[in-house]
Formats: sequence, C-alpha cells, structure tokens
Amino acid sequence: IVDQQTVHTRIRSSYTRGKWRSLFDWSYSYGESETLVTSDKMSGQLKTDVTFDPGWYLYGLGSGGYDITRRVALRTEFGSGAGYHVVKGRRFLFKGSKLSMDVETGGEYQDKKSTTGISTQKYFWRLGQKAIWDATDDVRISEEFQFFPQIGGLVSHRYRVEGNIAYKLIKDLSLNLTVMAEAEPENPLNFEPDDIQIRSSLGWKF
Repeated sequence: IVDQQTVHTRIRSSYTRGKWRSLFDWSYSYGESETLVTSDKMSGQLKTDVTFDPGWYLYGLGSGGYDITRRVALRTEFGSGAGYHVVKGRRFLFKGSKLSMDVETGGEYQDKKSTTGISTQKYFWRLGQKAIWDATDDVRISEEFQFFPQIGGLVSHRYRVEGNIAYKLIKDLSLNLTVMAEAEPENPLNFEPDDIQIRSSLGWKF
C-alpha cells in the first residue's frame, strides 16, 4: 500500500452587468506519495460572454497554467465562439427545481511549452456543453463537457468532462463531490483519459 496525499484548491467567481457576464475559474493541485510527486499543476481561465438575443450569445476566453507531472512548463489558450441557451431555468422532474443548459461552438489557439524546452502551437475546434440542475433548495447537480478536435486533419484531440453534486450544509457552506476526467492523446482514435479524479470538498460561497 502506497501512502498518497493530494491538496486541491479551487476558486470560482462570476460577475454580471446587463448583457455582459464574466466567469473566472482557478485551481491548483499538489500531491505526493512516499517516493515521488504525483501531482503539481495549476490552471486558470477567464471567460466573458455577451447576450444579443434571449437564446444566443458570443463568448471569448483565455486560459493558462502548467502541469509539471506531465512535463508541461506553460500552457496558454485563447479562443472565441458562439453559444445558445437551450434551456434556462425550466422546471425538471420536481416542483420548484430549475434546469439550465448551454451549448457552444468556436475555435481555440494553444501554445504549449514542455519542461524540456520544446514549444508546440495548435489550432482546435471547440465544442462545449454545460448543464446545471437545482434539484432542491439544498442540492445542485452540474456537468460540463468540452471536446477539442485539432484543425487540419484531426490528427489529435483534447477533451475534458466534469460532474459535480453540491449539498448545502448551511447558508453559504456546501459539501461537494466532483468527478473529472481529461485527456490530450496524440492518436485520434484514443479516448482513454490521462487523468481521472474523484474529489470531496467543502465549498464556501461569498
């Protein structure tokens, strides 16, 4: 049995003014076992969208970070596209529950520098989907899926999927269970995840 410990921190914030909305998401993970470092990565993303119609909106985003265990010294990404509110605050299954779902499509540029000094630049399509279900006043279930096929022959792709269940303990404190998987394989037929995480955490809203 190998003793392993991982510390994970995540900060999310949102700001809305009129038709404009900005979302910020930052996370950091560090883990080690008795013999080696199993996780050392940081990522942050800022996304801004503006609504022109009750259903349609345009977005722009930028992100960056590093992942030492995967030998990524620095990764930066910039992209833009359009989205549509498929469902917004609609009752689903239970009285008083609310379901919202968005779909998005666009493009993204990635610049990645490895710890060995090699730099690569790629262009990707971006296909995204996100849903949030407030099942009760105390339970929120959310999921997000992003798929990035490379432009120019589809020689590689990336994907990220995340699911979360949050249970409100008191007014601004919740208990969260999160399952996340992501991958960036070179083989376009390979969809095996590079990383799978199951986390439990406490969330504080302020």
